Amino acid sequence: MENRGWRATQNRRRTADAECEARAKELMAQDYSIHFHVWDRYAMMEMILQVRAQFGLPLIPKAMVATGDEVIFVVCKGDGASVGE
Repeated sequence: MENRGWRATQNRRRTADAECEARAKELMAQDYSIHFHVWDRYAMMEMILQVRAQFGLPLIPKAMVATGDEVIFVVCKGDGASVGE
């Protein structure tokens, strides 16, 4: 009985995996783009400054433009000079 239950579970999983794989291939063939944001502008700026401080990377935020839900950052690689340059 246990074996039958395990096989049923495996068959359902294989079917789900196959359906998922087929859907992924279909979306890739359509050049479908998945795009979403995980940070707001404040968290993004904090992340840039933390990466700079913690890893010593010479990142210089030069500009930030917010339009609706979209935020564009321009970050340059510099020589470690101050952010305000």
